Amino acid sequence: MKKFFNLVLLTLFLSFLFSCATVKEAKKESIPVNVKELKQTNKNQ
Repeated sequence: MKKFFNLVLLTLFLSFLFSCATVKEAKKESIPVNVKELKQTNKNQ
């Protein structure tokens, strides 16, 4: 029973780490796009 509980905790922890990594990657991807958009709007003004 204890092994099963540890396995569940480990799975939750890994999925949490994975979701954090995914969010970080998504933020990295979106930041350059925002910078490009800002530069373009500055040129248009």
